[in-house]
Amino acid sequence: MANPSDILVLGAGPAAPPPPSFKCPDVPTVPQVMVENEQGGLIELPFVRYALLDNAPIILGTEGCEEVVYGCELKALPMPPLSWTTMHDNRELDLLITDYPFNFTLDMALFHMGDPGVLRDVYHFHQAYLRLMSLKCEGESLQNTLATLQKEQALHLEWVQAHIKEVEEVKVRLITARVCTHIEPIMAQLAINGIIPNAVFTQYFGPTGAGHPNKPLRRACPIVDPASPPVIL
Repeated sequence: MANPSDILVLGAGPAAPPPPSFKCPDVPTVPQVMVENEQGGLIELPFVRYALLDNAPIILGTEGCEEVVYGCELKALPMPPLSWTTMHDNRELDLLITDYPFNFTLDMALFHMGDPGVLRDVYHFHQAYLRLMSLKCEGESLQNTLATLQKEQALHLEWVQAHIKEVEEVKVRLITARVCTHIEPIMAQLAINGIIPNAVFTQYFGPTGAGHPNKPLRRACPIVDPASPPVIL
């Protein structure tokens, strides 16, 4: 018996890709992979396969062996209603994640539905459920961390307020003592007496023409930029 890919080689179309790719059947449960051609129209890719991309089930499509492979997302298709009435609530989805993926009866039933999009959405729903549980645990951990940080922040604010209060008390005492008012004439008198220098009295009493004790000149560098004065708290 001839290989189907060999038969296609004899025709006008490209060779069929090897399994697990297969020719897309005209059934509603197998989604079509459509791409845009050079003329801007949509064409259906004849060969498809199911795969995992970034741990997510997708369907791949191609025009033949060694041709460009395209992919699109799988989604569950709407199902027609059954011919009889059931009492099951379709909003109760816990059954789909119970013992997943090792619930044999559930797996067999899902495969017999014939819609790979259902398998993809069940898989995604299960992963989303696990992720939700993980996020809840992270949220609880963050709440505990936040509570601890809030306590530490409250304690830190108490320390800051106590420090500000202490500084304000010191400032009040210095203002009440009028230190700045009394220190100015005292400094002027000390400069006149040669005890401290100022802009007028240099506190140097050596002989005229002798070398100044500040020589040789010491190289200085700016430490305050007038364009951006320092912030004094």
